[in-house]
Order: sequence, then structure tokens, then C-alpha cells
Amino acid sequence: MSKNEIKNKLTLELMNSIKKPISQVVDFLSEAIVIYLYTENESVSLKSIAPLLIQVKEIINSKNSKVEKYDKILNYFIGIMNKINELEEGEISKLNNLINFDNVFEPLLKSFKLLNYLLKSLDNFKIVRDMLIFEEKDTLNLIKNFIKFNERWYKRLILNSFSFKEFLLNRC
Repeated sequence: MSKNEIKNKLTLELMNSIKKPISQVVDFLSEAIVIYLYTENESVSLKSIAPLLIQVKEIINSKNSKVEKYDKILNYFIGIMNKINELEEGEISKLNNLINFDNVFEPLLKSFKLLNYLLKSLDNFKIVRDMLIFEEKDTLNLIKNFIKFNERWYKRLILNSFSFKEFLLNRC
């Protein structure tokens, strides 16, 4: 395999790793907004987040596998967080009770930060006797940890989702 083929394969693996949790975050936020709007008064500010979530979902589901799509997604999430910050204090508190922002946005930002770092690291490696040698010696471990982190985060999101809780309630 050429250096470029290896880089493309690793890039695709990294992007696929973050795809499921991002998609689940969109579903989670969408469910929370629907529940909030159903149980509380109308919120124009909260409704303005829905188009951003739809855009993220469309980008995730697009056939485009370029790295730039994750830059767009990050920008949309920054927009979503800004919209949430514009909500009234009571709305923020009620929405946080539904989704617990720390469990959603902290891992999201951590994952994007690490993804950005790893993608830059992929530009700096050599192939010596069929072995990958990175300038940063922990890069391969970081790639493995990134993938494991996203898997665990995805599982936590699923376990905390409204759909899963509803499934458990109806099953019993």
C-alpha cells in the first residue's frame, strides 16, 4: 500500500468512528426538543435549532467522505450550542434536565478536537519496512483510543436515549 492509500484508509476509519455518535447526538437533541415543545410552551428559539440538526443529519448521511464535511458539522454544532445559550435560563435548565449537556457536548467537542489532531498527524508518517512510523510516537495509540472513545460514547448515548428508555418501558 502506498502512503496515500494508508492515509486515506486511516482517515476513513477515523471519520466512520465518529459518524455514529454524531448521528445519535442529532437524534438525541431532536427527541429532547420534541419532548420539550410537547410538554412546555412554544419556544421560537428552540425551534430555530431544528434546521441546524437537519443539516447535520443530511451531511452525515451524504455520500461525501471528505474531511471537510466534519468541519461543517462542527460549525453546525457550534451554532446549536450558541442557540442553546440564547435560550432563557428556565428553558436551558429544562432542556439540560432532558439531555444533560455534559454527556452530549463535552464528548462531542473532545472527539472533534482529537479528530482534528489525528488528521493532522496523518500527514506526518513514514513507511519503514511495512511499518508506520509517525512523528508523534503515540499517534497509533491515539487512533485506537479515539475509536474506542467513540464506541463507548455511542453506547452511552444509546443507553440514555429516549427511544431506548421507551423500549425498555414497553418491554416490561
